[in-house]
Amino acid sequence: MTTTTTGDFNESGIIAAWGRQGFSIPKCLMELISNCIDADSNQIKICVDDKCIRIIDDGIGMHRNGVEYMFTMFRENHKYDKSTGAFGVGGKIAPFVISNKTKSYVFTKMKDNQYLKVVCPWGEIASNGKYTNMIQISPMTEDEIKTFCNERHPNVHGTTIELPLNNELIKVIRENFIPVDCDTKVLDKVSNKLSDIPMCMVFGKFSTSITC
Repeated sequence: MTTTTTGDFNESGIIAAWGRQGFSIPKCLMELISNCIDADSNQIKICVDDKCIRIIDDGIGMHRNGVEYMFTMFRENHKYDKSTGAFGVGGKIAPFVISNKTKSYVFTKMKDNQYLKVVCPWGEIASNGKYTNMIQISPMTEDEIKTFCNERHPNVHGTTIELPLNNELIKVIRENFIPVDCDTKVLDKVSNKLSDIPMCMVFGKFSTSITC
């Protein structure tokens, strides 16, 4: 009998499993904040308005190759480093879960590199059962560059993750980060209301400032 080989990745099955991997909304927020810390951010801002939720950092940002690397599934991202991101694929699955299969955006800039916009059409990815070549990378528009720079003045590097409104995520943010100064809104105390994961135990040892 002739020897044959087999073995494959079923994209549709993998995508369908993303929502069943134990990524609760608190874990998703943890993963996104961890990614900001791993990018050497000094400050992380979480902004909520009537249109979206934005997680803004002043870290090193990404060039185009870095974005492509980030959105490649199953790379051994954290095999040898000391990154705080616990799950490796969290940078993809976290916005997928939070966005509830709609869209999320990433705006990023590394020093001496392009201002880049990344569109993640999670709804199309889920309905088509296809992830390969679905993430869109393009230069930011002039208005997007202006917003990006205003968010982190005087720095002009870092990453912004834009997510659709999600009431559960807003609740998690409010329950975990309590403003102690009504003027600065510095969120340097963490409540004990969240039984899923105590974020103070994870992020309390870092000097990164988280503000709202």
